Amino acid sequence: MTTSRDKILPALHRLSHAIARADSMESVCQEILKAVVAVIPVRRASIMKYDPEEKILKIVAAHGMTARLARDVRVSAGEGISGQVFSSKKPLLVDDIRHIGRKAASRYKSKSLMVAPVMCMPLSMDGKPVGIINVTDKRGRGEFTKEDLELLTTIANHTASYLHLTNLAESARKSEQLHHEVELARSIQQRLLPGVLPQIPNLDVAGICVSAAHVGGDYFDVIMNSFAPPTIIVADVSGHNIGAALLMSAFRSTIRTGIAGFYMGPAQLMSRLHAHIYDDLVRAEQWISACYVQYFPNDRQFRYASAGHQPPFFYSTKEKKFLQASTGDMILGVLPDIVFEEERVTMQRGDWMVLCTDGLYEASKNGKMLGLERVRKVIRDNAKGTVHQMLKALMTAVKKFVAPAPLKDDVTIVVAKVR
Repeated sequence: MTTSRDKILPALHRLSHAIARADSMESVCQEILKAVVAVIPVRRASIMKYDPEEKILKIVAAHGMTARLARDVRVSAGEGISGQVFSSKKPLLVDDIRHIGRKAASRYKSKSLMVAPVMCMPLSMDGKPVGIINVTDKRGRGEFTKEDLELLTTIANHTASYLHLTNLAESARKSEQLHHEVELARSIQQRLLPGVLPQIPNLDVAGICVSAAHVGGDYFDVIMNSFAPPTIIVADVSGHNIGAALLMSAFRSTIRTGIAGFYMGPAQLMSRLHAHIYDDLVRAEQWISACYVQYFPNDRQFRYASAGHQPPFFYSTKEKKFLQASTGDMILGVLPDIVFEEERVTMQRGDWMVLCTDGLYEASKNGKMLGLERVRKVIRDNAKGTVHQMLKALMTAVKKFVAPAPLKDDVTIVVAKVR
């Protein structure tokens, strides 16, 4: 039996690949529609983008309607179904347009923009609406289901950030103010990182990501949901440009979708993730190192899988020593078939787990690196402190080591203290 989950992951995979090769905002929107129609069988669909200068919604991509109709449609914010969904930033599923009033229903005849049933989804980034996706006239004359709404919601959520980044990349190529636009891309990249970290039972967590260039490829996340144990991810995408930020965005989307719906262990999820993004990484000639960690609060146990990434530092405060951790498997994007191994470490109250990217221990000055041993010393010397004190100590150590020069690589650190 095919589930909504089985449809979402392949659609996101195709979408991330299509966006990577698209050369304009209109091309991106058309690829989004292809992904929508691939998972929701409809005769008509459209993406409307808000024009802040004219203060109207315009169709920038369409499926199943004439070019003239798509060109002529203009909708003000708050007007009709599209305008209302855009203004409210809330999705709408209408099983029968007769239920929305005679005046509104009269606007949606078979030759107009929509026919019943109708599903409309807002596109927003950082709480700001940028457009909407409309789908209507489901094949087989069936009504839209909650599964359809879930599919459209997932695609809308993950493509909103892609739209922003691709728009910035296109503008950067054409504009003389490249510095300003890359700063905007950096702002979007930072919004993809977690803000307030979730509360995890028996574990205190803090994290930071500092980009050396305007746009970096580092990423971390701390995720809590009802389907999987508390999860911590740290990853490093090769490169320090808008392309790296786009890949990081696709990586984040795939990770978050991959852990929704049912439980998978770290090795299984890493294998699934690699299968979905491998072709994109090869075409882009880039790679990703990553470490995926699950925490089981009742047992105070960490389970993790590493793809060419420095494994976590596990420090026993009571025994005053570091526990042995594996070096990890191959990085993502190098070989098509990789077998990932799962490692398990059980800790006690007061013990530490520290995850980082190579920007920390490979930070260099005069040909010498900070190194793993100096990182271990900082962890050992600050083991009695809080997670925020540990994070500050590590960042202070790396900045002091390279001073007065700035950091040459992104530095991402996540620290966790067992309670």
